Amino acid sequence: MGQEPHLATPDGSGSAQEISGVRAAFSLDTFFWPSKRKYLAFGGETPFQLTSFTTHYLLTIPNNEDIPMPKPLFDDANILWQTLAGFEHLQYSILDIDSDRHVVDVLFKFAAHQQIVLHRHKALNTTFVIQGEHRLYHIDGTLKEIRAVGSYTTSQPNDEPHREGGGDEDVIVLFSIRSGDSVFYEILDDELNVIAKLGWQEFVELYGQQAQQ
Repeated sequence: MGQEPHLATPDGSGSAQEISGVRAAFSLDTFFWPSKRKYLAFGGETPFQLTSFTTHYLLTIPNNEDIPMPKPLFDDANILWQTLAGFEHLQYSILDIDSDRHVVDVLFKFAAHQQIVLHRHKALNTTFVIQGEHRLYHIDGTLKEIRAVGSYTTSQPNDEPHREGGGDEDVIVLFSIRSGDSVFYEILDDELNVIAKLGWQEFVELYGQQAQQ
C-alpha cells in the first residue's frame, strides 16, 4: 500500500512513469536546444542511445508525402545564350555540329508565357525538355500540346505550322536536328507566307559566330 502501481512496457524494460519521464526530457531538450540537432548519438554532450524502444515510442517518421521536396533547378549560368534578330522570346546555344553525320545539337530557351514566331519543321527533330514545360500552339495561338520536363520526343518533318513557348517559367529544350544539308525550319508570317529559312548552312555560320565570343 502507498506505492504507485508499476506498469510494465511492452518489452518489460521499464515503467510507464519512466517512459513518461524520458519522453518529457526528450521533448524539452529538443525544444529548448534546437541547435543540438537530434543529439541522439550524433556527438552531443550526453549522447542519447537509440534503442528499439526509443525508436518505437519517441520518434515519429513522417510519410514521404508529408515532406515537401525541393524543386530541382537547372543552372544555365555558364551557357552562352545567343539571340536572333527578329525572333522574340527565343534564345539559343549551339552545342555541337557533326559535319560527318550532318547533325546539329542546340539548346533553345523559350520565354515563359510567350510564343515564338510561327514556323514549320522541315527536318527530323528529337527533343528533350531540361527545364519547365515545352508548350506547342496551333496557328491561332490556342494550346496544342504540353511536354513536361524530362520528356523525350521524336518529331518527323511536318508541314503543319505551329508556335512554341514556355509555361510558368522559361523552358529549356535540347534539340537534335537531323536532316543533312537541307532546310531545317521555315519561318512564316501570319498569312503563312515563308519569310525566312534556317538550315544546315545557317547553323554552321551561327556556330562559327558563337565560337568567336
